[in-house]
Amino acid sequence: MRTYGHLAWADPDVTKGAPHGAWGLQLDPHVAIRARRVFAKAEQNRSGIIVLRHSADVARDIAWLNDRYPLEADETVWDRLHAAVAEANRTDEVIERILTGTRLPVDGLRVAAQATRDYQQPVVDMVTAVRRLLVTDALGLGKTHEGALTFRNPDALPGVVVTLTHLQDQWRRQLETIWPDLHVHVLRKGTIYDLPWDGNPDIVVLNYAKLQGWSQHLAGWASAVVFDEVQDLRTGVGTSKGSAAAWISKSATYSVGLTATPVYNYGGELHSIVDILNPGALGTREEFLREWGGRSWTTSTGQGNATVKDPKALSNYMRDTGLMIGRTRAEVGRVLPFGEPEKIAHVVPADEGVLERMSGDAVEMAKMILGQTGTNRDRFHASGELDMRLRQATGIAKAPFVARFVESILESEQRVVLWGWHHAVYELWKERLKPYGVVTYTGTETTGQKIAAETAFTTGAARVLIMSLRSGAGLDGLQNVCNVGIFGELDWSPKVHDQCLGRLARDGQENQVVGYYLMADSGADPTIVERLGLKEAQARPIEDPTADITAPIPVDDTSRIRALAEAILRQHGIDPATSTEGAA
Repeated sequence: MRTYGHLAWADPDVTKGAPHGAWGLQLDPHVAIRARRVFAKAEQNRSGIIVLRHSADVARDIAWLNDRYPLEADETVWDRLHAAVAEANRTDEVIERILTGTRLPVDGLRVAAQATRDYQQPVVDMVTAVRRLLVTDALGLGKTHEGALTFRNPDALPGVVVTLTHLQDQWRRQLETIWPDLHVHVLRKGTIYDLPWDGNPDIVVLNYAKLQGWSQHLAGWASAVVFDEVQDLRTGVGTSKGSAAAWISKSATYSVGLTATPVYNYGGELHSIVDILNPGALGTREEFLREWGGRSWTTSTGQGNATVKDPKALSNYMRDTGLMIGRTRAEVGRVLPFGEPEKIAHVVPADEGVLERMSGDAVEMAKMILGQTGTNRDRFHASGELDMRLRQATGIAKAPFVARFVESILESEQRVVLWGWHHAVYELWKERLKPYGVVTYTGTETTGQKIAAETAFTTGAARVLIMSLRSGAGLDGLQNVCNVGIFGELDWSPKVHDQCLGRLARDGQENQVVGYYLMADSGADPTIVERLGLKEAQARPIEDPTADITAPIPVDDTSRIRALAEAILRQHGIDPATSTEGAA
């Protein structure tokens, strides 16, 4: 029988960038041309060999190619390929059974002391079946319980849970409730110390800030790792936190990520998260961008952003291949009595004098950012300065009017959660709203102070809870006493707003949740509002492939700071295109 080339295998330890090993194809020229069309992730080395990082899909595609163009290979290589294809087919069958309602056998699994809801069972079974999984169930569906059930598998101990600082003790309590026979320990220091009990605890809980200090000890020790609020790793391995998480995850048998908001900004963040949970599953970043990306760019902070050209297709692919599972409340029959939160945009005045004084030389910074003046280093610093200065100025300029709006709401509502970002703005709100009783839950309080603030608000001692836009993820209990949230300042990411409202719109809420977005017609707000629509077009189809999106997916997006700079010039009557003519 005629053959058209040769198939070889290279183990992970000799293949750069291929954590699961790689296949090599040396093909006749006309077959090589066809293969490169089929294998979007193919690389070709100097000797003409096509290199393919191993995955279930790649193994099956090579088997298909061999059916059409028979290849030569050593017997051990054929055995490896056939075993990979058989395993991939078995996994597909298991995933299909789970998603259509078939339970996995429970023989040999640890029995939890707390009941699992029927709709949570597919997630728990999927973790057992595929071992590396991103869970994106909607807010309030019980992802903490689903993640904790990872440890029902006998080969999942010892285990690690990584979460946000204020959720460490909440996780400890949940784990001790579900697994009362296991020893759970919360790491209190960022550097390694002797752990309690003989040997080590069964499960350790730590926050993301401690990952780097403990990664050397936990990598290889942990058989399973659960990353709660895993969107905290969306910047990927380019940070010390991301690198530490990837190191621990790679050596673990189980790696699970939990989040209701996997995409805060743009779809490319999914690659960063999945590559930590399941290295190589979506290819390298370059391969991911070739296959799924729309446009990529580097932000003013040096981080990479990337859009996804077809978010629905990516979401469906990840679900079908067992990389991700996520359901909406409607899908699992847990719709809130009054439906999803009602979102109301409301324009408030802003003191233009404050904006003018605080924004300072914003026009000159905007021109520099757009490339007319200064060096690259100058533009980098100007970008951060313009973002910080203009957003804070906008918050301060509208603070009295935001406080007045809160007062009007408190005439008919018992309590209000007020979200913001800048401490200078918080102080203005606190002074104006002092008669109503104000407590804060931001980034500066200790865990004890946050608990005290939560208690004061839920008991009625305080009627206004000021929260940072990016604090309080996972916080539970506010839904029992409050159904109105007000965004006095805005975030660049629509998912941050959704996380905030998710604190109120969850099981136990008996009233319609209302979120007021207070925006000014000047300053940073108009640009942020415009960008929120663009990002929503990336995030929603990934979380829910059936969602209808009316906002356009950005094809030729620019960085948010460039958009802000252009808006500043227009607000001052300057045409951005004209002002940057001749720019380098």
